[in-house]
Amino acid sequence: MPPNAVTFAALALSSRPPMPLSYPAYLINLDHQPDRLAAFHERNRPANIDFERFPAVDGSALSDDERRLITRFDRMTPGAIGCAASHKALWERCRAIRKPIVVLEDDAWLRHDAATSLPAVIASIGTFWDILLLGYNTDIEMKLRPGQ
Repeated sequence: MPPNAVTFAALALSSRPPMPLSYPAYLINLDHQPDRLAAFHERNRPANIDFERFPAVDGSALSDDERRLITRFDRMTPGAIGCAASHKALWERCRAIRKPIVVLEDDAWLRHDAATSLPAVIASIGTFWDILLLGYNTDIEMKLRPGQ
């Protein structure tokens, strides 16, 4: 894994109080999965980031009509649809508050220095961006074409 990847296992625990980012941070987590919330806290304590838990949309509880508002693809699992719906709800919140937000999922692994490195990354790219995707994923191939 590259040393500057945002996703990696942290090695030490921190006793410092959580550091607020310059943007609100939200953690997507299903109400019926408190174990994943606890694991996120434990795994990412060294990152020392203050965030608000955002109740995830349970895709299995959505009607067919509600699912079609998220995707037309039948091959998406209810979990993937719920995740997409949760991100959509946070995009709407972002638009309502008219400022950038940080969105985390409860399976994320944050760098131990995320609270200081993330603001530096954002400052380095200027203001001409809509989405900054931070992640490291080894089970999907993605081809990005700028401008498309």
